[in-house]
Amino acid sequence: MAALNQPEVKVTQDAMAAAQACAVSIVAAARSAIAARGKFTLAITGGSTPLATYEILAKQHADDLDWKRVHFFVGDERLVPYDDPRSNYGVARSVWLGRLALPTQVLHPMPVDLDDDGAARSYERELRSVAPEGLDFVMLGLGDDGHTASLFPGRIDGLPPARWVVAAKAPATSPVERRLTLTFAAFQAAREVVFQVCGSSKSPLVADVLAGRGRHPAEQVRARERLLWILDTAAARQWLAERPRGPVAS
Repeated sequence: MAALNQPEVKVTQDAMAAAQACAVSIVAAARSAIAARGKFTLAITGGSTPLATYEILAKQHADDLDWKRVHFFVGDERLVPYDDPRSNYGVARSVWLGRLALPTQVLHPMPVDLDDDGAARSYERELRSVAPEGLDFVMLGLGDDGHTASLFPGRIDGLPPARWVVAAKAPATSPVERRLTLTFAAFQAAREVVFQVCGSSKSPLVADVLAGRGRHPAEQVRARERLLWILDTAAARQWLAERPRGPVAS
């Protein structure tokens, strides 16, 4: 088990290989959790990077486990209707979840029809009722400004330390300012947190975050058992050039 502040790093050849690695990690964690506890709790993420992972899970792993034993949560959400193309849950539903014929009781989208704080508290109650000790697996990405989920630079001070879900605001330049997001406390309670980051534009950010230079919200993410970064070669380039010599998973 990796120390909480020492993430494992897996470098893959390209973005598709990173998506394959993330999909394999999810299936392996789900099998283990279902065998041990009868269910698997997963928080999916938004953005373009995980879409390939969702496609792989839909096409290659649909028969690999009992998906009806998986509870699907969302790591963060823009407060728009689920049929809006900006909805993280809506996109995941169209690409992957809608293909699985899942019962509604295992689908846990963030509420978008309540006031912001009421929605956050309602979702936290739902999350804690299904996963009182924390989620089994959280998927995360890395934004161009170093944000993860909807935890943005300059907007994370004063987060309630015990809350797992809070209302958040993205910068005014974002397409949707009003958000709900899981918190650092929710990530630290999770068994496994996996970042999937691809592309050369992310290379300086990845190096900063993994070096712990204190510049980006993603640096504050911890996990109860395993914190894993899955990178393609382009995203890993600067970190590989700067890191102390040692083994890297591949």
